[in-house]
Amino acid sequence: GELGGLTRVRYFSQDDSHCFCREDQIEKELTNIFAIIKRMMRVYGLEYWIRLSLRDPEAKTAYLGSDAVWEKAQATMESFLKRHTIPYERAEGEAAFYGPKMDLMCKTAIGHDWQLATIQLDYIMPERFKLSYIDKTGKEAQPVMIHKAMAGSLERFIAILLEHYGGNLPLWLSPVHLELIPVASRHEKPAKKLEKEFQAAGLRVHVDDANETVGYKIRKATRRRIPYVIVLGDKEARSAKLALRVRGSDRVKAIGKKRFLEMAQDQIRKRRGL
Repeated sequence: GELGGLTRVRYFSQDDSHCFCREDQIEKELTNIFAIIKRMMRVYGLEYWIRLSLRDPEAKTAYLGSDAVWEKAQATMESFLKRHTIPYERAEGEAAFYGPKMDLMCKTAIGHDWQLATIQLDYIMPERFKLSYIDKTGKEAQPVMIHKAMAGSLERFIAILLEHYGGNLPLWLSPVHLELIPVASRHEKPAKKLEKEFQAAGLRVHVDDANETVGYKIRKATRRRIPYVIVLGDKEARSAKLALRVRGSDRVKAIGKKRFLEMAQDQIRKRRGL
């Protein structure tokens, strides 16, 4: 119940959805969900395993539904995981009161396990809400509900990414791709011009025009983990190349504007790091 940064907030946003389907469609729907999970984990560079959250057999009164319904739902989930060779661990007592869950547990670079997605198989809610559809024989039948949240709490997901990358988000994820630092006030105009040019090319750019020293501005950009920093002074204004600083390096690299744009756009398009 304690608040804790982005990992436990007062109000949170969740990418929650509910799918109503026939029993014979459960396999297909779960397959589609895991296709999204695999792609998401690959894009963000996260390892994962599944916690199969089951009913506590010693506290059945804490859950809704009959033994037969719970046994069917739990067996459906476990057989799916086995058929698709998805790594999982059983966790009795972790189910929702209305059905078993497959909780996606991701592992960050420092070894912490966090829960992201949750997929819940629910026979109870459709029954309680008296939901029905007409099957192919013309008779009424009860659907199954699949609860799905892919990233879970989006605020916590951001915290997980920050932990996993140690704050050094890959270029495509960084709030600011490039910091432009004019040396003096007379360099602000060319910096603003370059800002518009790079923004038109799809980059997220910020001009630090504060009345501070260049060294301090560079240290600020470093603390903010901005991937690329370009300093603009008299020397740089006369040169056909940019004075580029890459996150994690103290070296200044001379690079042509066209070459830099191609490199940055390629990293963003392919969702690669620096």
